[in-house]
Amino acid sequence: MSFKTLSTALVLVAATAAAQAQAANPGVEQLAAQAGVNAGDFTTSQLISLQNAINSQNEEQVAFILSQARAEASRATTAEGTTSPAYRQLEADLGVEPGRFSPAELSQLAAARRSDEPARAAYILSGENRASAADDANNAGKLQLAAALGLNPADYTLAELTARVQDLND
Repeated sequence: MSFKTLSTALVLVAATAAAQAQAANPGVEQLAAQAGVNAGDFTTSQLISLQNAINSQNEEQVAFILSQARAEASRATTAEGTTSPAYRQLEADLGVEPGRFSPAELSQLAAARRSDEPARAAYILSGENRASAADDANNAGKLQLAAALGLNPADYTLAELTARVQDLND
């Protein structure tokens, strides 16, 4: 087989695979439509889990699955700053400012309201639940890891120190 023929065959195989990947299965499209999300952002398994969580009214599971969307970032926002319809719906149901809370925070807020814990809900709404840079600097675990490695804790994040310990143990 000549190089030209082989190259053409590879291009055709790649193009066919790409076209098949883009063509959505009607069942997947239907699952996504029922859940109010974009089919291309979730695997079939995620869509089934999302639908089950919606049916059982498990807001924590719904928020977690929505946070796992392929096209979404940690706060379920795209590069353009828009959010998925399901994420916006969860924000609207909870009556919070769009884009202000992460999916995990929305789950915690929903659980606090469901459990009738107004103090916990107020704490989440205040934003005080978020760790600050000062908290990281005073983390006892970080200080201990840095001391064990003989490093200055101010020069490294906790993740970097943990990675160094793992490198030493490998």
